[in-house]
Amino acid sequence: MICSLVIGLGCTQRPAEPPSSEPSSEPSSEPPSSEPSSEPPSSEPSARRGDTLVVGLGSDPGNANPLVIPYAVSFSISDLVTPGLVRRIDGFEPALASSSSWSGDRMSLTYTLRRDLAWEDGVPLTSADVAFTWSLLSDPAVASNWYGDAEHVAALEAPDPYTVRFRYTRRRNPVLQQSVTVRGVLPRHQLQGVDRATLRGHDSARAPLASGPWRIASWEPDERIVLQPNPAAPGDWRPYLDRIVFRIIPEYAVRALELERGGIDLLQDLEVADIARFKADPRLRVIRSGAGVMQYVGYNLRKPPLDDLRLRRALTLATDRDQLIDRVLTAGDEVYGRPCVGTVSPRWPGWVPPELEPLPHDPVEARRLLAEVGFDGAAPLRLTMMLQTDSSELLQIAVWLQAQWREVGVELSLERIEPTRFSERARSGDFELLLWSFGANPVVDPSIQWRSGGPYNWMGFSDPEVDRLLDAGVHAATVEEAQTAFHEVQRRVYAAQPATFLFWRDTALAIDRRFHDTQHDTYSPLRHAEAWWVEADERRY
Repeated sequence: MICSLVIGLGCTQRPAEPPSSEPSSEPSSEPPSSEPSSEPPSSEPSARRGDTLVVGLGSDPGNANPLVIPYAVSFSISDLVTPGLVRRIDGFEPALASSSSWSGDRMSLTYTLRRDLAWEDGVPLTSADVAFTWSLLSDPAVASNWYGDAEHVAALEAPDPYTVRFRYTRRRNPVLQQSVTVRGVLPRHQLQGVDRATLRGHDSARAPLASGPWRIASWEPDERIVLQPNPAAPGDWRPYLDRIVFRIIPEYAVRALELERGGIDLLQDLEVADIARFKADPRLRVIRSGAGVMQYVGYNLRKPPLDDLRLRRALTLATDRDQLIDRVLTAGDEVYGRPCVGTVSPRWPGWVPPELEPLPHDPVEARRLLAEVGFDGAAPLRLTMMLQTDSSELLQIAVWLQAQWREVGVELSLERIEPTRFSERARSGDFELLLWSFGANPVVDPSIQWRSGGPYNWMGFSDPEVDRLLDAGVHAATVEEAQTAFHEVQRRVYAAQPATFLFWRDTALAIDRRFHDTQHDTYSPLRHAEAWWVEADERRY
């Protein structure tokens, strides 16, 4: 077979109902101990089983279909339910595949699947599912986020039920080659009759058959999502926890309060003003990750006067990013951000041009450029910026920008949009300005942001030379060649100012200390959640 592609609480002291998405009015009656148990951890798997992890989310993840997931948190769920052949961390680790091998010419990559895999309904998972998923990913009707992966794969072969071979169109950096093989695998027998154009909104997007450690037991939109262990998962994937409950709480301040009260156990994207308080809480462990998120103001280049480089440059010059970092990303002696020149994180050595510096704060030059464009102060330039409703920190940044730009004659209105609608409007180009972010990606490939028509090129940026350089970097045979090409991409993008790049910020999450063997990385705060466990005398559910 050859196809083308891209890609009820269970434990002691069980409550009658799981945690609600509404904030609790009282702290939990059974708070966990303030420190992990001092006794040696239980070694028998059966002794580790029990309890529930409650995760606070600011918005509904939309869906869990790995080909069309809209948000990073959507990936965290899909990775637990429908993993790919391998998982991407700073490198790659086995998931559905037990092993992989490259051909001598590096033009093909062969995976051997685990032989103990089955979907939650008992149907075996085979190479036919991988080939089917690849056919979906490479079909433009699906509109997969990863459709661009298809251009790098000449064929996907499934010579037997447990072998999958990717044949590439040309040699290039092996890290990028393997990256196109990480997408989650979907069940052929569930989806083969579905209209591919409807997959994003299909019922299966929120209830895919599971092949990973966890299955989606229920999904109440904008309220909560419940994961339970997948009974068909291999023995080494059987979770210790009884459930993972995602509570959807739109307001960050309420999520933070619920974390303190014990209503949730894990909260991502802590606002800097709260980190010291959470660090001082003996029940919580705070984990910091450097340069994890880049914040920017994106300009819709299809809409005058934002199509004029002078105006975009003026807005960047009017922005004192050092002051912003001091006000929003500094707590005491701790600074959680640094100025930014693009979408490639400085945490990856060698990938950002060392000489590329942010434009200075220069309101005088900003006024001169605005006058040159036709806004000389006689009447203000009026712009509207779209931002999401679920973050007080985003609102703080937006209000600060209003004040900064008012000093050079720009009146900035704010339009706060709930996250799902924000994403829809951004994709369709229905905005003037937007306040948004990109996450750090260890596999550096700026194509999705800056290639003409790229899936996250919401600004409508287009430069044939950047497209050529992206091709050169993506198809480079060595890391050094890729870095050279991507350095020039970053220089040209920054010169064009399709966005005012504000800062890279360190990210932080807090988790209840009763959970042992937790793992968190760039891609997921719930890495290997099947291995997380709680001592019997610390369990709350």
